[in-house]
Amino acid sequence: MRPAAVGRLRQLPAQRLQPAPHPGVHAQTRHRRADIEEWAFAQIDTIADQWADGQGFPFRFPPPSGPSGPEHRPGLQGTEMWLATLWYIADLLGIAESLGYRPRGVHRPEPAITPHP
Repeated sequence: MRPAAVGRLRQLPAQRLQPAPHPGVHAQTRHRRADIEEWAFAQIDTIADQWADGQGFPFRFPPPSGPSGPEHRPGLQGTEMWLATLWYIADLLGIAESLGYRPRGVHRPEPAITPHP
């Protein structure tokens, strides 16, 4: 991933990125699969670099100049969303089971409402 693109990713709040990592159409086809996997592994590296031991993830990754607001500090909301994002990316790669968790609640991969037959 280009450094400028990484810089822009660091500015995104988790909920803006979340829909992007799970493009079902691309996950079911071989078209550009290598590009998708390269992108996915780069996202995992970028996200994992933001982990703060004993604290979790910030809601919004801080700019290179350092944290400037409360959204840049690790907390429950950021941790929940970024762990769900990591799970979706791992699912895209076919390795989600290796994480040992599955998103629940609003981040669950299953539909919120199951249609009745």
